[in-house]
Amino acid sequence: MKSMNYGTLPDLADIPNEPYPIGCNQPTLDIVAAIVNQGIDSHLEAVITEREGNTITIKDAKSLHTFIRRCIESDDDDTLCLAQDICQTIDIEWV
Repeated sequence: MKSMNYGTLPDLADIPNEPYPIGCNQPTLDIVAAIVNQGIDSHLEAVITEREGNTITIKDAKSLHTFIRRCIESDDDDTLCLAQDICQTIDIEWV
C-alpha cells in the first residue's frame, strides 16, 4: 500500500484504469451527485459515470482521479472521508 499525506491527490498512474463501482446509501448518493454534477470544471475535466440502482460506476482512471480531486477540493468532512475510503480500496493510504 502506498502512503501519502492526508488529502493528497494520488498520481493518475497510481489509479487502476478500470471501472470503479460505488455502492451508495442516500448520503453517499448525495455526495457523489454533487461531485459528478459539476460537469466540466475549471480543469476542463468531467467525471464519467453510469448508474444502476444504488450503484454508481466511475468509468475509468481519469474520471476517478477527477472525482478524488473534487472531493479533496470540497473541504467537506464527509466528502473527504469518501475520498479516503476510495483511496484505501485502490491501495493508497492517507496518513
